[in-house]
Amino acid sequence: NLKGLFDRRQMIANTSGCGNNWAVGHEVYGAECTPEVMEKVRKLTEDCDSLQTFLLLHSLGGGTGSGFGTRLLSELHDEYPTIYRFVSAVFPQRNDDVVTSPYNSILSLSELIDHADCVLPVDNSQLSDIVDYSKSPKRGTQGDSLVYGISEPSVVKAKSKADRKGGEAFESMNYIVASMLTNLTASMRFPGSLNVDLNELTTNLVPFPRLHFLHSAVAPLAVSKLGSKGSRMVGELFRDAFDRRCQLLTTPPVKPTYFASCMLLRGDISLSDATSNIDKLRKTLSLPSWNTEGFKVGLCSVPAVETPQSLLALTNATSITHTFDSIKERFVKLYSVGAHLHHYTEYIEQEEITQAYENVNSLIDSYHQAANIQLPFSEGDIYG
Repeated sequence: NLKGLFDRRQMIANTSGCGNNWAVGHEVYGAECTPEVMEKVRKLTEDCDSLQTFLLLHSLGGGTGSGFGTRLLSELHDEYPTIYRFVSAVFPQRNDDVVTSPYNSILSLSELIDHADCVLPVDNSQLSDIVDYSKSPKRGTQGDSLVYGISEPSVVKAKSKADRKGGEAFESMNYIVASMLTNLTASMRFPGSLNVDLNELTTNLVPFPRLHFLHSAVAPLAVSKLGSKGSRMVGELFRDAFDRRCQLLTTPPVKPTYFASCMLLRGDISLSDATSNIDKLRKTLSLPSWNTEGFKVGLCSVPAVETPQSLLALTNATSITHTFDSIKERFVKLYSVGAHLHHYTEYIEQEEITQAYENVNSLIDSYHQAANIQLPFSEGDIYG
């Protein structure tokens, strides 16, 4: 029961939706609701002793989350330009049942490129696969390991209650994302020998302003059955965090280039254990010539509720372009024939849609260019 965490006076509700239309959420509800929302934000910020970050949670595929969510993001950018803006966004899956999802996603993604400082994407398809895998009778068998070419990660049921009914799988999916977010903010709330502020993440994980989309992985996803402790357990955490089955966003089975990585560890873990595992990990990863030492470590001494040791791995890698390419491909299919376009041009100019597409395309090119450049280089090598 979380209702006690929130002040009812700060809540804003609206009974109608945006009809799965980004333009309605951004232009209609954005103009109608943003002033009231920003006034409540102002009151909260005035009560803060040390305002560090805004954290927004919304989806990209629908209308309200994508349209109004990104409108609010741009308003925060304008009103509080020096305060970092983190976004945890639910990216659409390929079999999304929202027909207009490709339009909503491209328009939202363009806004995230321009107005967010750090984006942590997740997708329901991957979260569902994690939950299904955790209950699979083949989990841990030799055949299962050979499919992925690695040993079994310590994935277990995220919530035992979620096994009672199929519909309750959403509870497990939400629990995984909640674990990611609580580990992300743990250093702000608890003591540690090497705490990491959210502001430090952008400094260490974002080598160029537009390349701020991060993969996240939580290990273990809940309570480990292995029961190992100490150095052995830490090694398992690092192994699992770089297993694509533990990523919160679907990734292709290819070896990406890692621009930077951050390991946020919780529990009784020494810095020497962390650094020794990073040294082992570095030998297995493809790193750019301009950042072969791109690892940040955070140590929080207070463990998560259900596990004595845990790791949140945040990585900035070229594999994120797989998600962008998928969104772009679905967008082109609709846009090339003008399907459903009239629903959007009623509220925005068509040029705004083409500009959003070009912005996303440019982002994909920037990721590939950053992976291929060699020293010496200038920032112009990335942005032309």
